[in-house]
Amino acid sequence: MTVDPKHLMQLAAIIGAGSLGRAAERLGMTQPALSRNIKIMESQAGGPLLLRDRAGARPTPLGRTLGQFGENILKANENANIAISTVGTFQENELRIATTPLLSGTILCQELPKFLESQTSLSCRILTVHEPSALVDSVVSREADLSFGNFLPLPSSSRLKLEKFFSDRLAVIARPGHRLFKKKGLTFEDLMHERWIVHNRSDFFRLQVDTVLRHSNIDRIDIACEVETSIVTIKMVKSSDYLAMLPLAPLSALIASGEILPLPLEFGIADRSLNFLYRRAQHRSQATQAFLEFMRAQKEYWMLKD
Repeated sequence: MTVDPKHLMQLAAIIGAGSLGRAAERLGMTQPALSRNIKIMESQAGGPLLLRDRAGARPTPLGRTLGQFGENILKANENANIAISTVGTFQENELRIATTPLLSGTILCQELPKFLESQTSLSCRILTVHEPSALVDSVVSREADLSFGNFLPLPSSSRLKLEKFFSDRLAVIARPGHRLFKKKGLTFEDLMHERWIVHNRSDFFRLQVDTVLRHSNIDRIDIACEVETSIVTIKMVKSSDYLAMLPLAPLSALIASGEILPLPLEFGIADRSLNFLYRRAQHRSQATQAFLEFMRAQKEYWMLKD
């Protein structure tokens, strides 16, 4: 036996209206049809759901319980309609950027305030995601005006454009006092004797790191902790002797201040580009265009950081 969700919503409407007649009018259906549906539910429930008198209709204890389920469905339906109505719309004075936690807390954190100071009529909303596929989906679904990050190869699209911002590279980072900075003739093999902070196994960035390490004949590392974000990784590396592999450009301020440092090792396939993904001109907002022009002007600065 399966209770029809529509019947539950109709029961909630009756309880809210206080009578079948008023509820039928609000629901846009006839009272006999509404009454039949309630009788179907009463048959399924094995007892009365409403007490009818001259004043209208009042719920029984069972009717009140089922009516609450119907009320929850009504609220969920209303929220879903609101969400659907907002997807695909944008305001010219709002910029929505999908990016990773690391990039939102580093490069964008540095550049966005300067951009917004030059565009006083604009506001910005950052949507944090963890996978390259989510960066793409955010733009395709129009939840974001553009995405910023490292992307998987994209299928060709007449509506989307991928623009390279600059090339970055991965490096092993550690706190400045780490013993490996004092070691002469540092090799990849030395990394296998240290403990590491890495992303979770299901994370796409973890796959990139594992690929780079294997290419350098590092077939195993001693994992101390798996984390969800690079921000957590950085904090743990700064306060311990653990190692981690992260992209260099977002860490430029921390490296310049001496809070963390890259080990002097070069990895052959560690290059990774940072890109913007956005809709082509006829589908692009003025806020998106203004931000892209601003970031293009900052491109040389970040290329020098590489």
